[in-house]
Amino acid sequence: MRENTSLHSSKFRNNLCNVYYEVTSDGPFRLVATEQSDLSVYRTQSHLVRILEFQIKREWLGDEMSIESSKGWLFFLEKVDAEDEQFTIHFGFEDNGQLEVGPDSGQGLDALAISDENRTMHIGTEGGDEMYRRAELNRFMPQRFMQEYGKSSKELLFTAYEENKLITRIPSLQKGEKLCLNHICALSLENHSVEGHDEDASTWYAVNFDLEFLMKEYASGLFE
Repeated sequence: MRENTSLHSSKFRNNLCNVYYEVTSDGPFRLVATEQSDLSVYRTQSHLVRILEFQIKREWLGDEMSIESSKGWLFFLEKVDAEDEQFTIHFGFEDNGQLEVGPDSGQGLDALAISDENRTMHIGTEGGDEMYRRAELNRFMPQRFMQEYGKSSKELLFTAYEENKLITRIPSLQKGEKLCLNHICALSLENHSVEGHDEDASTWYAVNFDLEFLMKEYASGLFE
């Protein structure tokens, strides 16, 4: 078994805690030069990897919703040769020991809610049901995954909850196949509330944007 090494890592520092996004691979790789500061491109033995950083625009949220800051990552994987390689995405946060943490999933989202007495943050990625839907449509998720990984459950359960993080283990692709995933974190305003509601759900909605919508906004033509 080959050892996993860090292919790409990034941090989102904010007023609650530090969030990290890391992609590991079990094969050699090299960084490919690009003119976009928010785009990282890597070439491995058998894959082309593109990682695009972005932010959630406040105008996308409802009138009563608001967030202080956000950061997201679009991960695009294309297999260009036959050698199998394993890729894993680690998406988590650094706990200072004073945070409340719990799963907060649903409606096509796998997410963690992190909060203290003043702020709430969500980190999230597509749920297994949404990945299955994209596989049905063959939209940056191989159709064969429906039979191989989701035949009985109608879900593609590639993401798991581990202590203080979500971890997505990507199945092997076949030559010519493409796959895209998104991971997003969003932090609330301090002591922000919405009239008529016990809790402000702004950050939950902010991490639950449709992947194809995000690709149209930030990566039109880049991943086709």
